[in-house]
Amino acid sequence: MRIVKLALALFVTSILASCVSKPAPPIVDAKGNDMAMGSTAYLLTNLHSYQKITRFYSTNYQQPTLVPRCTEVTLKSVDEQDLIFTINGVEYTYRFSKIATPEGFDANIKKYFGSTCDNSAIKALSAVDQKGVKEGAPYVGMSKKGLIYAIGYPPQSETPSTELSTWKYWREKNATMVIEFNGDTVSRIVK
Repeated sequence: MRIVKLALALFVTSILASCVSKPAPPIVDAKGNDMAMGSTAYLLTNLHSYQKITRFYSTNYQQPTLVPRCTEVTLKSVDEQDLIFTINGVEYTYRFSKIATPEGFDANIKKYFGSTCDNSAIKALSAVDQKGVKEGAPYVGMSKKGLIYAIGYPPQSETPSTELSTWKYWREKNATMVIEFNGDTVSRIVK
């Protein structure tokens, strides 16, 4: 009987322990700075939402809704799939896809969120890069760096390295956009 009571006590304790909310995993930006929940962070590239105006995916769907680079956000919560943040009191979700971004959630977040954002980096880019960043759109003649600021990184599942001469983005679930480069310069856009 004593063993049964002990087993029951351990079972109840394990159930209660699983009900206790776990603290949010720490987020560290690419520069090694901690970004705690409740703190201010910045978008490092333009973000395009998918279907719902307040939802973004690591797949980086190229939809018309745009939140500009260097926008100030407040980090609210994070788990293994979602980073919740607010912009001017409006709540947004950044959802991670293991299929689209096998690099992992932490590595992916470092590409899009940082504790600082240097807006002067855009001033050093060409006029076509600046136009693309401002509009959140790709243009022939843009540099790879300018393209990343403008439309974000291509999903790693489609483009395993940004060193490749062809990058593939999803416009929506069944439509893609291919960006071809000649060296570091966009030479062709196929929608």
